[in-house]
Amino acid sequence: MSALTLNGDTSGAVTLQANATAGTTTLYLPTANGTLLTNASGGLTVTWVSVKSSNFAAVAGFGYPVNTTSASVTATLPASAAVGDTITFTDYAGTWGTNPFIINTNSLPLNGVAATNYNLLTNRESITLIYIDATQGWIPVSGINATTPVSPYSIDIVLVAGGGGGGGGFGGGGGAGGMVTGTFTVNPTTAYTVTVGSGGAAGSGAGQGANGTNSSFIGGAISNTVIAGGGGGSQQGGAIGLGGGSGGGGSTVGSGTSGQGSAGGTSLGNGGGGGGGKGFAGGPNYGASTVYGGPAGNGAIASSFTAVGYGTNSTNGSTGTLAYFAGGGGGGGYNQPGSQGVAGVGGGGSGGGNGNDDAVAGLTNTGGGGGGGSYNAPGTPRSGRAGGSGIVILRYQSGTQKGSGGTVTSSGGYYYHAFTSSGTYTA
Repeated sequence: MSALTLNGDTSGAVTLQANATAGTTTLYLPTANGTLLTNASGGLTVTWVSVKSSNFAAVAGFGYPVNTTSASVTATLPASAAVGDTITFTDYAGTWGTNPFIINTNSLPLNGVAATNYNLLTNRESITLIYIDATQGWIPVSGINATTPVSPYSIDIVLVAGGGGGGGGFGGGGGAGGMVTGTFTVNPTTAYTVTVGSGGAAGSGAGQGANGTNSSFIGGAISNTVIAGGGGGSQQGGAIGLGGGSGGGGSTVGSGTSGQGSAGGTSLGNGGGGGGGKGFAGGPNYGASTVYGGPAGNGAIASSFTAVGYGTNSTNGSTGTLAYFAGGGGGGGYNQPGSQGVAGVGGGGSGGGNGNDDAVAGLTNTGGGGGGGSYNAPGTPRSGRAGGSGIVILRYQSGTQKGSGGTVTSSGGYYYHAFTSSGTYTA
């Protein structure tokens, strides 16, 4: 056998000895009096196992290739350990910098700190832990600079549900998806389920628009759900506006949800009312013989999230940096120039008008309501348009990334995680 001595001092030497058994290495670590730590096999033997890509319990004496390509992975250390126990972890795919590898110390100290979780954030890093005693617990003999202890921390969040679809045939505009902002405390290693609601289907012909679906952020002690926007009604088809986060326009208006949105506007005569938005209710249709579609209610700005480039700064999907969300859909008009209802700021779609099939859908990932369909005499109701899908964005103030999931960006001392589709945030 061959041996490599890294330090000639008896009380501080570390000797790495090759074993006859393939795939194992024996590491001898000295104690303060110069004797070598040994176990029953005559040293600290590491046996490598198959790749781990989901959470697992680590066992002393084994080495673990850890693959975080799809998501963060947590390894829980043993609840008890003997002096000289060793465990090794290595970054299998070079992705720890994207999705951190998390070590749960399971109540034993690591570097003298008890019950602390550690994130490993460096690509192609490896770390070997040796259990020394009850005071210092596990001590890394490699990879120490790659570990970052993480305590519970605060996040700001905006949740927007899917917008409602616009009704057809003098259709009411769809209501915007509900929108809320808040601040929560998340706990390390906890996986939070993020659901991003879809937009509601349009009312076909003289049909009623459908409600969108809810968005939510749920995990641990947090359970926060926003309600989808209500579908628009149809004057031609006799369908009412539906309630939701914000309500759809209709002969009977859809109501909004307190704290999340507003009611739709009233449909009268030959035109549809506007869908409600986060900031304002939809307006009734108006003009000669009430043939003009009602204006939609505007959405609201999420001022803490302007840096990440989502949301709009005007109607019908103009990109910008003001981060308006949850605008209602405009009501559908009659066969008359300019009779379409105006869309709500924040991703709402305008209503149809001029007898044309020109209603506009709610903008993707804004929760905007779909525009109501027009009516082209004689006897041709036009379909409405679908609502826009929702979005969930969270942020935290930190010099390093503390979690995984969604599209991650950093700006102004904050990390942002934007979810444009459903997924998982791991703190």
